[in-house]
Amino acid sequence: MVASAAMSTFDDLSAAAAFVSTRTGARPAIGVVLGSGLGMWADALEDRTVLPYSEIPSMPSSAVT
Repeated sequence: MVASAAMSTFDDLSAAAAFVSTRTGARPAIGVVLGSGLGMWADALEDRTVLPYSEIPSMPSSAVT
């Protein structure tokens, strides 16, 4: 069971990485996922690529309930 969970995680991360690479020519060393309240910090970043989290495959939906 652990092997299939690990494979699924690897496959999910690979799909997410492939999606990101199709949206930018950059090969980032890091990625930053921001929540609410950090928009001003993100606006100050130079040479950034913005990808809506909801468009990245295999990422869980985020919602406050």
